[in-house]
Formats: sequence, structure tokens, C-alpha cells
Amino acid sequence: MKTALRLSAAILAVCWLPWFLPSQATAGSPVRVIALAPSLTEIVYALDRGNLLVGASTYSDFPEVAKRLPRVGSYAHPDLERILALRPDCCLAVEGMTPQETTERLISLGVPVHILDTNTLAAVFASIEKIGNLLAASERAVALADAMRQTVARITRKRGDGLQPSVLYQIGYAPMYAACGGTFINELIELAGGKNVCATMRGYPQLTPEQAVAFRPDVVLIPTMGREAFEAARTRWNAWPEVPAVHSGRIFILDSDLFDRPGPRLTQGLEELARLLHIPPVPATEKQP
Repeated sequence: MKTALRLSAAILAVCWLPWFLPSQATAGSPVRVIALAPSLTEIVYALDRGNLLVGASTYSDFPEVAKRLPRVGSYAHPDLERILALRPDCCLAVEGMTPQETTERLISLGVPVHILDTNTLAAVFASIEKIGNLLAASERAVALADAMRQTVARITRKRGDGLQPSVLYQIGYAPMYAACGGTFINELIELAGGKNVCATMRGYPQLTPEQAVAFRPDVVLIPTMGREAFEAARTRWNAWPEVPAVHSGRIFILDSDLFDRPGPRLTQGLEELARLLHIPPVPATEKQP
């Protein structure tokens, strides 16, 4: 009886497994791709290869057509079963974001995983070109990366050697985190002509309100977290009028998608950042009641 049961289980496994194996794509030319981060989804569409996507991570909402793609969980918590059910030829993942156990499991099941580095602007440009090579869109990828490099060069030339406002890039407010040294956001701040107040710290550490106030930033940047949450964060800052950013009214809300997604729209974020950092301060005495 036990032998018969084991044999039946083995037959079922053999019959079931092909539905979860990659499709039979030509080697080196995937036709069924899953993007495991919103930034990677945007890159694929920017290369005019959106037709190859069969799935994407949660919050992959740009361009509009990306909203129609089947979801496979968030970048931090991919759903392995959903991924396998879509039978991808390969998955695109972000270094340091996609869990290692997920990538290892996918690879063990025969699904190639291409892990892209997006920790710096140079790495983002290189990753765009790598995806272009993978998806037979190398010319378009080189053109996109070169256009982004030219935008960066133009902004840095325009910036000149003027004063560098000190900047706090705040993420959330209860608790509060900050983008510090070793992040691509820190690089954006410096390229835009600012000086990150927590550049000597690494990554995205949590800050106490006392730490944030002690930095005395000239500018506070808060990526989108809903208008009500932004107003709550700004109200909290108003309790410390001695902070230059509060005194001068330079607490700004940002479109987080332009800054938090290291992809094709990152240079749009850089342009907006350069504009905000060089808005002249408005002394409290000049503000309208």
C-alpha cells in the first residue's frame, strides 16, 4: 500500500511540475519576464519591452499599463508560488532587496534570476544597459542611459560652486528614518548641490526627533506619504522654529516615485531636487499670516 502511494505521489509530481517550469524560450532570449521591484518594471517598459512582462511586484504602477500585470508580492516578500505559476523564463531582482532565499529557490527550480545593482547612479545606468542586453534592446538601453548621464552632467554644470544647503531626507515621521551616506539618495543630494546632514551615517537609520533637530537642516525633504501624513510631519517640525528649514519655510513634499525608485525617472527627481534646494529662503517676517 505504501509503495503504491509513493508511486502515485511521484506520478503526480511529474505531471504537476511542468506547469511551474520556465517556458521553452530560446537561450539568451527570454519571452516571459517577471520584475521583482517597481523600478525594474519601469526600466523594462522604458526599453519598450513591456510585452515580455508576465508579472510584477506590488506597487509596480508606472506606466499605467503596468497596473494590469499579475502581482507576485512585494520586493521584500515575493510570493514564490505565484511566481512559479506564471512560468517565467527569468526574473529581474534588485541586489539587497530581493530576499536571497527567494532567488536561491528560484534558481534551484530552473528559473534564472538576474540581480541588478542600483545602489548608485552609475550602477543604475549599468543595470539599464544590462537589462537592455538581456531583452534584446541594447541600443535603446544605451540611448536611455546616455540621456540620463547627460541630464546629470547638465545639472552639475548648472549647479556651479555656490552655497550648499544642508539637507535632511526624511522618511516617515513616527518613527522617522533618514537617507544617509552610501545611498543613491545621498548621491542625488550631492549632485543637486546639497550637503546631506547625515552623510557620515550609513543606509537608512531611524532618527529620534532630538537627533533630527540637532542636525539643524536648511532643507527638509519628505517623500510622498499622503497629504495628511505630510502635514502632520510639517506640524511636528513647526515645534522647532530655531531649525533653519522651519524658519525659512523650506520643508518640501516630494513625489516618492521619482526618488525612491532607482530607474528611468531618477533624473527627473534630480532635476526637481536641484530646483528645490536653490529656492531662496523666505524669512519668517516676510511670510504671509
